[in-house]
Amino acid sequence: MQFARTEKQKGFPFEADDKKIFIENFTDLLRSFPLLIVYHDFNQIINNSVRTFLTDLLEIPTECLNLLLLHNDEKRDSFSNVYYLSRLEEWDYYKQHSLNLSEEQLNTIRTYSDGWLAAVKKIAIHLPINLNSLLNNPEDTILYYFDLFYLNECTEQQQELIVQLSLMKEFPLELIRYLTIKNKDAMLENWLCNPFIRYNLNTAHFYFAEILYPHLKKKQILMSNRQKEHFYLSVANWYEECCNKIMAINYYRKAHAYNKMIPVIQQWTYPDSAEMANCYIEAINEIPANILDKHPLLHIIRCYMLNTLYRYEDTYKLMKTFCSQYFQKKGTSAEDSALLGEAYLLLGNTSIAMCLDTGESLSYYKQAAELLPQGSSLIRKKTSLFADIPVIRLPAPEPGFF
Repeated sequence: MQFARTEKQKGFPFEADDKKIFIENFTDLLRSFPLLIVYHDFNQIINNSVRTFLTDLLEIPTECLNLLLLHNDEKRDSFSNVYYLSRLEEWDYYKQHSLNLSEEQLNTIRTYSDGWLAAVKKIAIHLPINLNSLLNNPEDTILYYFDLFYLNECTEQQQELIVQLSLMKEFPLELIRYLTIKNKDAMLENWLCNPFIRYNLNTAHFYFAEILYPHLKKKQILMSNRQKEHFYLSVANWYEECCNKIMAINYYRKAHAYNKMIPVIQQWTYPDSAEMANCYIEAINEIPANILDKHPLLHIIRCYMLNTLYRYEDTYKLMKTFCSQYFQKKGTSAEDSALLGEAYLLLGNTSIAMCLDTGESLSYYKQAAELLPQGSSLIRKKTSLFADIPVIRLPAPEPGFF
């Protein structure tokens, strides 16, 4: 214990430079006091610094230290989360606390507890005093306790952030830290360990208990559209920093921050899923026409995404219109010519995929070749294969076609 107090006074957990000294001191301690460290529900540890610390301990060359990591793999519903109790487990827990509930009473309570252990514990504490209230008017009683014991005890900044987070389906701990890095009064890390917060182990995200969303939605009415957009913009910025393009684009859309969203789209990569392709298409479709006209490359990117979904006819119609109208709006600069060349190249690939007349496809390729003497800058290796997924069907070519 003295060793622990001393290390804590030194500032544990340490920065990387001090870690070596700590390991040396800890190793000396083990020679006199062999240790067995048990981590129950190891799969529940979400703090990366704790996992790094355990990894460092495992690397100590000694037989005087043993780590026992208990991992619960049991899956209930869509979560492998030890804190979710089955119906019988929840019933047994109440019985152990001298609460003999009928099946009907248990079903009423379980509708709101979800079997979440933190919630079950709180219910076991308050149930003897408020049995009739909880069973006869469970929703109002539970929300009363939420406001009294959890929301009202928060700072004004924390309450504001809680309502903002209810605009999201789920939220990671790292995002909360990012949103509160300049405002420690709004930090919610400790607050997340309450019975009204759930944790999705599959996504490593937190979310509110279902009963809270309508309650918090009423509080969202007090938020102005500008406040909501500012929150969405902050979330989008974080996702962009994390290189999560889909989430960044989605939240830039919610914030109507098209000028921030467009550069993310223009740094496009070949989509590895239908979700990503649809995300790009829907985002581009939502951009106002006066803004979209200033970024003609987005028309071509949208059509590439359509091709990954095998929507060749849509691509063909859009690119035909784009090619016929483009020079009416633009000049004949090298940049304009290159962009038109990319459009003709896409038309050629799409017409082949649609099994149209090979002469038509060849005419598009010839126009593309004239406008792109250095080749395409969009199509990898001059082929429209996206992440190894073929997006065009090549018919049997006529002799001499290639």
